[in-house]
Amino acid sequence: MIAWHMQKPDGELRPDTVLRIIMGSAPLSESSVAAFVAECSDVESSHSILIVVPSMQESAARLADFYGIITRSSNHVEDIQQKILEAIDEIFSPKRVEKKEIVSQPSKTQDNSQIPILIGMLYKKESDMLKTMQKTVELIEATNKRIEELAKKLVEKF
Repeated sequence: MIAWHMQKPDGELRPDTVLRIIMGSAPLSESSVAAFVAECSDVESSHSILIVVPSMQESAARLADFYGIITRSSNHVEDIQQKILEAIDEIFSPKRVEKKEIVSQPSKTQDNSQIPILIGMLYKKESDMLKTMQKTVELIEATNKRIEELAKKLVEKF
């Protein structure tokens, strides 16, 4: 992750732009994008760039777009530098500024037809996450029980 710092009105330094390059063999998933969104939110960055080699799932691309993340993908590592430059250029493009103003100032004439779909996606992700957390808790409890059993046996031997 690379961050270019800027000073906020309160005097605190915050990253203006956060860039992450993710390389893998499979298309990038929504969960990876969600993790990046959380990282960017934690540091309160103004702009976020995600460079992916080789590609990202369509649902991951929609999620990134929803959060205003500039994404670029390439099948070749050699293209990363060019993709970074393209993404940085997009930050300063007039279209991006207009889009950011629309997002920050919602109007009654905006098309909100995607909101139920996004809420459904978020609900499913939340449900999946809760199931994963429950399984994790069960595994931790089983591991703790096994550790207690082993500790008792160890005490009995000595």
